[in-house]
Amino acid sequence: MFLFVMILITGNHCLSIEPGIDSLTLVQAVDMGLKNNYSYQNAGLDLRSARSLLREELDSFSFRLNTSADSIYRRFEPAETADDSEINRHTIDLELQRKLMITGGSMALFTSLHHDDNSPLYNLPDDDGDYANSYGIRLYQPLLKGAGYKVNRAPVQISRLTAQNALYDFELAQRALIVRIIDLYYSAVKAERLVEVTELGVEEARTHVIQTKIKLEEGLVAQIDVSQAELQLSRQENALINTLQTYHTALDNLATEIDAVFSETIQLSAEIDYQPETFIIDELVQEAINHRLEIFKYRNRLETRKLSMMTSADDRLPSLDLSLETSFDAEGSEFEDSFRNEDREFRVEMGLSYTFGDRSSKERYLRSVIQKERTENELALLMDQIVQEVKLAARRYESLKKSLEILEQSVELAEYTLSLSNDSYAAGLIRNTDLLKAQDDLLRTKSDYFSTLMDFEIAKARLLLVVGRPLDPENLTFFRTDTMTHPENIN
Repeated sequence: MFLFVMILITGNHCLSIEPGIDSLTLVQAVDMGLKNNYSYQNAGLDLRSARSLLREELDSFSFRLNTSADSIYRRFEPAETADDSEINRHTIDLELQRKLMITGGSMALFTSLHHDDNSPLYNLPDDDGDYANSYGIRLYQPLLKGAGYKVNRAPVQISRLTAQNALYDFELAQRALIVRIIDLYYSAVKAERLVEVTELGVEEARTHVIQTKIKLEEGLVAQIDVSQAELQLSRQENALINTLQTYHTALDNLATEIDAVFSETIQLSAEIDYQPETFIIDELVQEAINHRLEIFKYRNRLETRKLSMMTSADDRLPSLDLSLETSFDAEGSEFEDSFRNEDREFRVEMGLSYTFGDRSSKERYLRSVIQKERTENELALLMDQIVQEVKLAARRYESLKKSLEILEQSVELAEYTLSLSNDSYAAGLIRNTDLLKAQDDLLRTKSDYFSTLMDFEIAKARLLLVVGRPLDPENLTFFRTDTMTHPENIN
């Protein structure tokens, strides 16, 4: 059993189970996460879908050419002769149409060409030849429901705001993913450092056992001192097993997040340049209010609710529509004759319709009012929540910064104390328990320092996130030389 534990302790870093990544920096981890993470990819797909919807809405106001063609075969029975027993009619219809955003109406140019291939003994009603052509212009304009620029522009505005929010969601997904990777990466680095510290403790405890046994043979210590040294070694070996378990769990979490395969000998290259920064919390709060994308999203959502209110109010109006059409008709036995104007027609139509007893439009309007008020309340709650997030993140950052200042001094003091204890123990001035305590103090202080240092980097990234800044894994600082930007608007 003891041999198995020793193999596990000394050989865990060397045993390679499957090929994978041997070294990984934070920047590489972030790049792999942005490339492989499915949630982030879905945010990109949602953005593409929203932009497609916007293009669809804009396309509804562009020119459209509607075309159709048909051929009809008709047979008549009984027929006076074999020549007039059937007829073929061929028709081509063309219509160039455009919807007008300014008025809500539409205009269309149309033409319809007919060719009848029938027996000369058979005469169609009102048909003087084999070719017929009709062309003209048609105007349609709603006067109440659906009339006006604002109402007809609303669907395009809503689609544009939706696409803008999809862009914000994409950027937020990227930032949140970067922070998660930073958290997981530094958690793995922290576990890796703790493994190194614990391995050092195991070596020191093993050396101390050997030295204590030598002193026992020389009659300088008692058997209880050897037992205490061996107990200390057992504790360190057990701590190493637990620390290795934590380390591999942290690596598994990171690998799952970025969809990667690590080798058992992977090295995490984390060169941390500890540079504490000082800031004013109120300024960070104001910056978050000005730059948090979640606030932009809710403002867009509130504008969408207002547009929905406007369209819901418009739906409650009766339909009063005006239609104007002028057309020219020509017929002839030759194709050229179908373009000689013979008949001209003007048509004016006006229609009014309204459904009494239908409360659905009124209820839709009331729901749009409720949704608008709800969105206003959610925006106010979000801003309060952001203020609290910034304050908590800033206090966490400041607390860790002060702890690091103290722990840095504590590590130096613990190292100096252990050096004195080793000399004093060698000279027989202190007891075995005093030396073991000095060793424990140094290991614990180093562990606390590395843990706090990694937590400090994670806290810095989270503070940048809640303030609303883009995150650069290569430069996680507050005072950058670049300017603060956010995603551009969708045009």
